[in-house]
Amino acid sequence: MYLIHPDKNIELKKTISGLADDIKSKQLKFVAEQVKNGKSGFITMSKSSVFNKEVVFVYSPIPKTNWSSYLVYSSENFYKPAKHFQLIFLSVIILGVLLLILFINWICKFTTNPVVKLSQVAK
Repeated sequence: MYLIHPDKNIELKKTISGLADDIKSKQLKFVAEQVKNGKSGFITMSKSSVFNKEVVFVYSPIPKTNWSSYLVYSSENFYKPAKHFQLIFLSVIILGVLLLILFINWICKFTTNPVVKLSQVAK
């Protein structure tokens, strides 16, 4: 396994607590406590040591070892698939509703046309 960090000044021999102290991040301290207690999760942070913009920080302890896994994604990349799915889903719903309206309109015309002709004949 290869571990890398884009900032050459950050040594990979640090713990997450040490990194939290270095960059003075209360959120990273919270993550370190969560992992220490065996919890997994994610947290949104305004910035990290990797990105200088909003990020999603995913963390999880690795069972039966003293290791943990941390992944950092920029928020825009992390949520991009969900937003793309949301756009497609919304488009399909709108198209479906329009087709349903047209189909109902056609059914109404088809079923009421004989009644209209009958009323005209009766007049």
